[in-house]
Amino acid sequence: MSELPEDAAAALAEPKEAAAEVIAGRPGPTARRWLGPAALVVSVLFAIDTYLVVANQVLPFDVPIARFIQQLDWGPVVYPMELINASSGVCIKLVISRQRPPADLVHILSPTTGFSYPSGHAVFFTWMSFMVAVSLAPKIRPGFRPILWTVAAIVIVLTCFARVWAGAHWPSDVIGGVLLAIGWSAFVLWLPERWLPSPTFRWFRGRARVTS
Repeated sequence: MSELPEDAAAALAEPKEAAAEVIAGRPGPTARRWLGPAALVVSVLFAIDTYLVVANQVLPFDVPIARFIQQLDWGPVVYPMELINASSGVCIKLVISRQRPPADLVHILSPTTGFSYPSGHAVFFTWMSFMVAVSLAPKIRPGFRPILWTVAAIVIVLTCFARVWAGAHWPSDVIGGVLLAIGWSAFVLWLPERWLPSPTFRWFRGRARVTS
């Protein structure tokens, strides 16, 4: 019997094993074989989104999606969205210098100054949710991990909706923010452990002697 089916099954099993390692918060060799290419692909998608934003003031899907989100009745979900909008985010907006959505195209719930692309909130909350989930996953029971990752996904999605709902960002802004955060998170998890510093109290004392 040919070994091709077994090889195909192994090829399909590897990405599942890699995802399982990340979900468990223990990215091993299998996960790192996928995290590097994933970080590269997401970075390319972020570069494409950035190019489209620089080349066009407003992308074709920005206005219809923004208006659709603003017309929905969010009910009590408004409260966590307002909480998210009350926080701040810092990113590479000065480099892109994209203007925020104008009042003649979308409803501005809370006027915001500064540039628009990418969404600092989307970058911060995506990165924070992903890395917190990765950090906590090894410390909780496997049965609770789907809940942990579901909460992280809800925070990310809610952040994206909140920024568009408030009229502070275009949909392409939050897409760029999410891509940037995912790409950076995948890159950090991909890094071999030997490349990462493991500071100890002795390491800090040594640093203090060097700087004194």
